Amino acid sequence: MKLTKLQAACRDAVELWCEKRKIALVSRPHHIYPRCYVLAKSGSSLVIARPAADAEPHLRDLEMKIGRSFDIVSHFDASLEPARWCTSAYVCTKSWQMTVAIPVVIV
Repeated sequence: MKLTKLQAACRDAVELWCEKRKIALVSRPHHIYPRCYVLAKSGSSLVIARPAADAEPHLRDLEMKIGRSFDIVSHFDASLEPARWCTSAYVCTKSWQMTVAIPVVIV
């Protein structure tokens, strides 16, 4: 799938965020949502809203149909608080796969 300019910038920002935290990725980030919204923060987790319109084409219809527009994220930038915009992406390492959230990327 060809990424938009915004999605590519978000992918690069997620890779840089992971690199700074010494998270060794085995592949490039997938399922990039450039415009997410932090709904709640509880200890070590965030609840984010992800607009289905930003989903990849093969997931968009499914997400709109089942209404899966929320995600719980346990790996996120410490600066994120409720009522803030963020960017999320799915990353893979040798030992786990997880959605991460970073401050919103603006291109």
